Amino acid sequence: MMSELLTFSLSVFMGFFAIMNPIANTPVFMGLILAIIGTGMVIAGIKIAYGL
Repeated sequence: MMSELLTFSLSVFMGFFAIMNPIANTPVFMGLILAIIGTGMVIAGIKIAYGL
């Protein structure tokens, strides 16, 4: 029983890691953030997020 739980948990974790892949997505995320900061869209994003 415990072995099956460990196997399942490991499979789920590896699946999420493969989908999200934080190491490969970091440059893309940073590029988007820098583009948003450069265009002044930060204030617009805050207004949309808080419903102002």
